[in-house]
Amino acid sequence: MMASSLCLCLSSNQITAICILPCLNGGRCAAPYQCECPTGWTGTRCHSAVCSLSCLNGGRCIRPNRCHCSPGWSGHDCSRKRKTGYFNI
Repeated sequence: MMASSLCLCLSSNQITAICILPCLNGGRCAAPYQCECPTGWTGTRCHSAVCSLSCLNGGRCIRPNRCHCSPGWSGHDCSRKRKTGYFNI
C-alpha cells in the first residue's frame, strides 16, 4: 500500500501537504515532499546550513553562519592559520 502525499483536513476542507520525511530545523511542509525552510537553512528537508561567507580551507558550514574548521585553521570562515609549536615562557 502506497502512502498518500496529500490529506483532506475535515475542519477547513483545505488540502494540506504531507512530507513523509519530516522537515528539520524548524522547517514546515509546504507541498508534498517539499519543506519551506527558515532563514539559515536549505535543502529538501531543511537539513543544510547556510553560511553567508564560504567556509574556507576545507571547513564546512554546520549551523547558520557557523563553520567547523579543518585541523590547522580557525576563524569564523576558517581563514586564519593556527599557530603551531611550543612556546617558552
